[in-house]
Amino acid sequence: MRALPFDEHGNLLRFEGYSPKAFDFLRKLKRNNRRDWFQPRKTEYESLLVVPTKAMVAELGARLSNKTPGVKYDTRRAVFRIYRDVRFSNDKSPYKTYTAAHVSFPSKEGASSRPGYYFHVEPGEAFIGGGLWMPSPEQLKRIRRRIDENPQEFKKIISAPALKKHFGALRGKHLSRAPKGWPPDHPSIELLKLKQFFVGKEFPESAATRKDFPDVVARHFKAVFPLLQWLDQAVR
Repeated sequence: MRALPFDEHGNLLRFEGYSPKAFDFLRKLKRNNRRDWFQPRKTEYESLLVVPTKAMVAELGARLSNKTPGVKYDTRRAVFRIYRDVRFSNDKSPYKTYTAAHVSFPSKEGASSRPGYYFHVEPGEAFIGGGLWMPSPEQLKRIRRRIDENPQEFKKIISAPALKKHFGALRGKHLSRAPKGWPPDHPSIELLKLKQFFVGKEFPESAATRKDFPDVVARHFKAVFPLLQWLDQAVR
């Protein structure tokens, strides 16, 4: 019997699926992305989107904690805030039009600085993924060194049948030329050109309305864990 998921206050969190009203709310927010529209409806946002997202994190933790050692499924910190950082953007819309969460190996520098799992839900789509989205320059150096030391180990991880079945190939940006310090004719040059290390998969909106969505996501996340472990060991 798996452990029941509880929040930080000891309240039982059960994922019942995102309500169709949650997607309706996000569609309306996209059309009315203003503070005067959102503020009177903030409680509705919390109940329709934050609560089920926390429940999703808790359910994933209940299913995966023993299978993904080191990953912290913290319902208090996993859910992204709805407020956009508009300081360097031409789009000054104050709110995100999706709900998202990220869980990872613990880090003093912030969860997104370590390999982890991510999911978001928006009108028309649910997306899940895992890996390292934006490695720092120092992390890239460490990852490339480890690939160079044992390229076959990395190739075996990214070509594993379970990972291929659930996610396919690695996604992300790569350099058009050899990275600085590496010869263009290096036997693993295509792997060394990688700038991002993650996999992802899209589901229809309807998938996130089902009670068994945590089961589906957990199976996918379990398949990507060897990649997370490899990345975490590389960037330490």
